Amino acid sequence: GDSIKIESQVNAQYIRPNRVIYDMQFASREEDLPGVLARSEGNPPLNIQGDPSVNLCYDNLRIAFNFLHEVFGRNSIDGRGGPLIGIVNFGFFFPNATWSISRANMQHVPVFGNGWDNDPWNQGAPLNTWAGMFGGFVGSLEVVVHEMMHGITQTHAQLQATEEPGALDEHLSDVFGIMAEQWQKKQTVEEADWLIGEDCLIPERKGFALRSFVNPGTAYEFDSDNLNFRGFAKDPQRAQWSEKYTASEDRYGVHINSGIPNKAFCLLAKKLGGYSWEKAGQIWYSALTSNEVRKDCTFRRWAMHTVDAARKDPGFGNPVADKVLEAWMEVGLKLRW
Repeated sequence: GDSIKIESQVNAQYIRPNRVIYDMQFASREEDLPGVLARSEGNPPLNIQGDPSVNLCYDNLRIAFNFLHEVFGRNSIDGRGGPLIGIVNFGFFFPNATWSISRANMQHVPVFGNGWDNDPWNQGAPLNTWAGMFGGFVGSLEVVVHEMMHGITQTHAQLQATEEPGALDEHLSDVFGIMAEQWQKKQTVEEADWLIGEDCLIPERKGFALRSFVNPGTAYEFDSDNLNFRGFAKDPQRAQWSEKYTASEDRYGVHINSGIPNKAFCLLAKKLGGYSWEKAGQIWYSALTSNEVRKDCTFRRWAMHTVDAARKDPGFGNPVADKVLEAWMEVGLKLRW
């Protein structure tokens, strides 16, 4: 694959994105990453009939960049104006988006599969795999920001990829993804639906999503006869500390237990009112970028970081810190200093 060139914009007069989009052209070997260079910053849109992936990635990376810069004063993922790299069309029907490493460059980048493995030789009938359930990732702003946030979290915390630290990593990506969507739509905490990836999960079934902040564990549920899916499926997320998943699947529940802090964030945002990114989001960002978050950070330790961040902010102080504490207690976490 092509090499990825890093050019810092620390001294740039105008802060602007530096987007670089690669196309894997349905190859799926990691050694082939990043693929073929398809579009760079300032290039016109590609005109590829039936394949909008490159342009969707390019456009969503711009919105994501603007969100992070205007709301949090951040210049790209690394904070120093580094390129925003996106890789699309990974594998045939690959039903996921991931923060992956390009062996050719030893650099982590967001990689997007397409999913939706509808059979073109059978009137578009869905095939019986997970990919028939998921798709459209690069067209979902919250999913694009979710993957970018893995890079930002890695910059400041380098959280371990399993158990509670891994669930916190997923939680932080979900939080900033949902805030980006609400910011783009100018939604208050009461107007927002608080659903992640509702356009990535069987779009003809309205009300389904990948995850729910308000009620983790209720984002989707359907039986084996729904849309020829291969079997019963239900959102496995947990909403309370007392329900925490402790078995070994999903790297000890990184996508399952992330529902607990997700709900705490949603509760806090609604307690504070207004826009999620103006208050609750600022607390979460301050806690993350304090560089005090250890790689083995637990839910309780992260909760304490957020309370401290609120208390230390002169615009928030103890009244807001108390509400942060309340939100964590409502999901079953008792904090002790």
